[in-house]
Amino acid sequence: MEVAMSLLFQRVYMASLPSGTPVFSLRECVTKCYYQRNCSSLFYDINSKTCQLTTELFEETTLGKTTRDVDYFVWTRDDCDNGFTWRRDLDLCYKLNKSRKTWADANKTCHQYDSHLVKVNSAGIKGLITKISRRSGESIWLGASAPKRFYNWTWTDGSGLDVVFWDKDEPDHNLPEHCQGKPKILRHSGLTTSMQVRFWQDLRMDGFTGDSVKH
Repeated sequence: MEVAMSLLFQRVYMASLPSGTPVFSLRECVTKCYYQRNCSSLFYDINSKTCQLTTELFEETTLGKTTRDVDYFVWTRDDCDNGFTWRRDLDLCYKLNKSRKTWADANKTCHQYDSHLVKVNSAGIKGLITKISRRSGESIWLGASAPKRFYNWTWTDGSGLDVVFWDKDEPDHNLPEHCQGKPKILRHSGLTTSMQVRFWQDLRMDGFTGDSVKH
């Protein structure tokens, strides 16, 4: 497994970032990012030799265009390819599938990539899923389910839910009464009308659609 800092976009910038730090070279900038564990990407101005480190990963549509020679680099891992993105700080290789699917269909799609629906076992991964959900305005399927009668939630790898981020009044086992006794699945909900970010909800396995994040 090899890790590298790879050029992603050229002549771009992010206005909200603080001013860059002077460095002697791109190599020094990359070294600074490497030793800052939560550094996910960087901007390097070739002419002024300034370095901007960031904990975020940006899509091209969120970046401004510039005539300056500013390059945008991200960490990559050789076993995280085929459109997947590696988050170095989370050690997470993931991909967002924007097609609306049922939980079962989303899970099958993940298996086609030799992956599975995302397992949220830390506040860091929960934060990433929240940002994805906010950007898309959609709920995200999570890789956890529960059998019909006993609400013993497990991730697709068989492990239990050691860390939970239930929404208010969840899990409600999908009341009313006719929903009880059905297999349950888990999703990370999108935005409410008040723009408040919400978290985990349990749902029946049949019906419902959402986006999926696989890793």
